[in-house]
Amino acid sequence: MQDFETILVIVGTFLPLIGTGLTVLLASISHGIFRWSILFILPILTMLICWMIIDVVWKDGNMLAAALYMIYVVVLFIYYPILTIFGLIFHRHSKHN
Repeated sequence: MQDFETILVIVGTFLPLIGTGLTVLLASISHGIFRWSILFILPILTMLICWMIIDVVWKDGNMLAAALYMIYVVVLFIYYPILTIFGLIFHRHSKHN
């Protein structure tokens, strides 16, 4: 059980970075509505997973994980309004063509 918690702490510490990389990778290889759904849903799923394992990851004062999580939350507060505006612009542009 100790080995599993150690792996969970290591993966959980860098989960915001892993989720961001996965979002960029999947969005770059997909097209259309699937790309937009990846851009909207995957960061939320990453944050939910982070919050589910937060007690294990932060157990021994893991300040790197705390800093990465807080930066991720702040970035998401900026990311979603910008993504929503661009999504509406592209949707409006695609309706006119």
